[in-house]
Amino acid sequence: MIDVIKRGRNVAGLLYYLYGPGKANEHTDPHLVAGWRDVPALEPAIRPDGKRDFRKLAGLLNAPVDALGPRADVKPVWHCILSAAPADRLLSDGEWQDIADEFMHRMGLARRDDESGVRWVTVRHGLSAGGIDHVHIVATLARQDGRRPWLRDDYLRAREACLAIEQQYGLQSTAPADRTAAKRPTRAENERAQRLGRTEAPRITLRRHVQEAAAAGACEQEFFTRLERAGILVRKRISDRDPGQVTGYAVGLPDDMARCGGPVWYSGGRLAADLTLPKLRRRWEHSGNAEHSGTRPEQGLSARSVRAMLRSTAFSAAEQSQDEPGFFARLEQAGILVRKRFSDLDPEQVTGYSVTLPGHVDAQGQTVWYGGGRLAADLTLPSLRRRWNAPPDGRAAPVNPEERRAIWDDVAQAANRAAEQIRGCAGAEPAAAADTAWAAADALRTAARVLGGGSAGVLLGKAADQYDRAARESHGRIPQSCFAGADLRRAARLLAVLGAGGGNMTLTAISLITSLAALAAEVARLRDIQQRTAQAAAARAAAAELREAARRAREPVAVETRVAQPGQAAPASAARLAQADFPLPPRHAAKPSPHRPGPAPPPGSSRRPPRAPGPRR
Repeated sequence: MIDVIKRGRNVAGLLYYLYGPGKANEHTDPHLVAGWRDVPALEPAIRPDGKRDFRKLAGLLNAPVDALGPRADVKPVWHCILSAAPADRLLSDGEWQDIADEFMHRMGLARRDDESGVRWVTVRHGLSAGGIDHVHIVATLARQDGRRPWLRDDYLRAREACLAIEQQYGLQSTAPADRTAAKRPTRAENERAQRLGRTEAPRITLRRHVQEAAAAGACEQEFFTRLERAGILVRKRISDRDPGQVTGYAVGLPDDMARCGGPVWYSGGRLAADLTLPKLRRRWEHSGNAEHSGTRPEQGLSARSVRAMLRSTAFSAAEQSQDEPGFFARLEQAGILVRKRFSDLDPEQVTGYSVTLPGHVDAQGQTVWYGGGRLAADLTLPSLRRRWNAPPDGRAAPVNPEERRAIWDDVAQAANRAAEQIRGCAGAEPAAAADTAWAAADALRTAARVLGGGSAGVLLGKAADQYDRAARESHGRIPQSCFAGADLRRAARLLAVLGAGGGNMTLTAISLITSLAALAAEVARLRDIQQRTAQAAAARAAAAELREAARRAREPVAVETRVAQPGQAAPASAARLAQADFPLPPRHAAKPSPHRPGPAPPPGSSRRPPRAPGPRR
């Protein structure tokens, strides 16, 4: 059972609409099925002209509101739509009467033992345009004893009442009000998007961009920079007490304007419960240095992946900085360890630097440092000094094929480790896997951005959208951090190094999609054990989309022998996919050994010169 609550000012106007023909002439049999007193006495009378007379019913409903006078609510009309699921049976008027009585009792607005509750009626006028059985509960927010009703958290109480009614009447089970679902666009937003020719409401577009920037960024400044690069308008909220402190943010689209002429702004909390700035800061702490995760240092990343990640972070920090102190500060904010090299002649002069990730060591346990020159020729300290004195060139960090292949492998291994951790915790301690399930959303969102394009890329985007609800803890709580979650977030940041559309559908990319599908399936099992039906369904839907994406990505391998039509490019074959994964050519084979089986030349003889063209004798 689904509930939709609205507020209004004119109870008579609402009654006119409910008893009218409706927007699509779907109101075929409007009548009352329940109310605060005897229903036949409340039913609007039919006038001689065949129309209903709502003056008596509207007057009765408005009487307690009028008695409150100036203490009455600005919007005293409370309107709730109760809808059965399409798969449910068609309920009778008597069943809807019992459901409405139970619903108002559980809401606390009109309890059975309270004769002074609010006045209310329930209207049933047939199936909706989509064939859904439903009723409308209309109440005025004024008690009959002259007090105002308690309405705090009425949305949550309505959800709890619907869940109880579903159990009592054997109706299809719906999701609880655990606030794990993202905020849906309003009807006005959807209709405005359709009028402007948009494929989706701005709220959805902005949420996707914010999630991508939060997953790829390592700190607050990088988050805002990525949003601005993507063409998103950002408005920061500054503290009144501390002008240098950012307490929140809002985002908007450049072409989404309000009537006043300015952009329509959406705060992080209006997009999703876990996208407020304080919760984003907690997320970056979870994926930052090893001491934030509270477990063990970073492991599992190859040297090529570490070098690519350090190069990307250094490029980003250099672009956002104007001098050396700002550059080194941004590196440290991103969780990068920095070691400066000082001059022997002038101990206060910095002549170079090297960076590494926490816990990145060699086989002997020694920390592996990378100088700026080892990352890229443009990242040496003298080159950066010249860059800061020149206009920005907007260059991105390059990634060579070997590093690209290493990134795919490392991210797939991180997804496998995360799935294993969830599998081990699901039965004994499900709460220990909450952070890993939350971090999986970052990996999915980043993979969808990197592999965007093509049918498989579109399915990845759908999988990320489907999984979104399965990731969050109920009521917006932040889970306890764990190493597997921090490891998976670092893997998502590593994958973001490839950039949007920067990943070809190679064998290693297909392997990552398969690993992500297994991870989503483990999260679905975890949510089933926790009895979170809606989240489990979301994770299963994401796993199905990922498996389909992997299947479609493998199709070019199956058609390797197919011949391209004239004027068309040849289909991607297994050999081509392998070539993209292993771009370096194999070494030339060694010359045959003299001990290889075969006829040996006689002693002292040499190879004969090639025979001159001509007829044989």
